[in-house]
Amino acid sequence: MDKEIQTNHADPMLRELVEGRYDSEQMIDLFIGVDDRGRSFYMYLAIPPSNYLLYREKVALGEPIDIKDHGEMIAWGFGNIPPKELQAEMSMVYGFDHTLEGRLNAEIAKHLKDQER
Repeated sequence: MDKEIQTNHADPMLRELVEGRYDSEQMIDLFIGVDDRGRSFYMYLAIPPSNYLLYREKVALGEPIDIKDHGEMIAWGFGNIPPKELQAEMSMVYGFDHTLEGRLNAEIAKHLKDQER
């Protein structure tokens, strides 16, 4: 996807994110997937903000992801859930919030339900 097309009508902050002005910082994401042998795995990724939107779009669409195209793998293992010790380390070292996605999904669901009324 062409970054110029993506940002034509975006607000200035979003445009700055996509254009890489904040890439000295990394966004940490927990990716859970299945490898080509059918084994479940988890992977913590450090992603520059300019790559994050495209990465999340591919995840949402279920498209294959080549990690090298989006960021850097900082930890991984087999299974659906990282061990508690690794979760604690990711929280302490990188400030990763393992409950954020669930809380956001709950807020979105509540907002959508309120709009139906």
